[in-house]
Amino acid sequence: MTLFNKKFIFFSFILLLINLHAKSQENHKILINNIINAMHSYKTVSYDYSRVVRQPSVGISNDFQGKIFFSFTKNLLGSKFIFENDLTKDIYDGNTACFLDKTTKELSIRENDIKALMQYAFLKNSYYTLRNFFPRIIERKDIKIVTRDTSILSKDCFVLEFNIPNTVINNLGELQSVPEENHLYTILIDKKLFLPIDVFRKNLVNDDYVHCKFNNIILDQVRDNAEFRYESYLGEYHEVKTFQF
Repeated sequence: MTLFNKKFIFFSFILLLINLHAKSQENHKILINNIINAMHSYKTVSYDYSRVVRQPSVGISNDFQGKIFFSFTKNLLGSKFIFENDLTKDIYDGNTACFLDKTTKELSIRENDIKALMQYAFLKNSYYTLRNFFPRIIERKDIKIVTRDTSILSKDCFVLEFNIPNTVINNLGELQSVPEENHLYTILIDKKLFLPIDVFRKNLVNDDYVHCKFNNIILDQVRDNAEFRYESYLGEYHEVKTFQF
């Protein structure tokens, strides 16, 4: 084999790898576009939310769950919501946020600003979070996404994995700087609906992780507007001073 032929084969191989990488990235972009279109095609979504936090590096270990309903609309947050579990209920009608304590039967009004609203625990890695996040990365060439297929409890899924050093996804779906941290995100997407059902965030420098699941998803459910207004609960609950995070 001549030197020319060897060089030709070598450069052909390099070109093949470049083309394969470009095609892979294009396939990832198509998949994310399908996810974005699916998540924005529904006016409302409700599901059972569960979150497991294990952060031994800072001594944190807790489990959190409840039922959540999002109604996407134009307001400060981009959504109205109702979150409820056995102990509490949170409602937001786009103007007023309200917290209901089922044990004490107390009702408190929360601050209506974006910094306060983003503190809600049930927003962490939620459907709302990802609905805002995916459009932000569709054109980001610096975020390398790996995809594969899997099956969870007889449900066919896409697996999306990506790592963004020194960065996490905050509750609003924004990329937030966290110096000296390194996290790997693994997101399961239902192949039939193109909707997320599981989010796992693993800290690559220690054993910390956060795992969120969305079960029993219901799409385009209609809820009475009265359920979002705190006045509707004043017969059962008594109002106390404004709640602050």
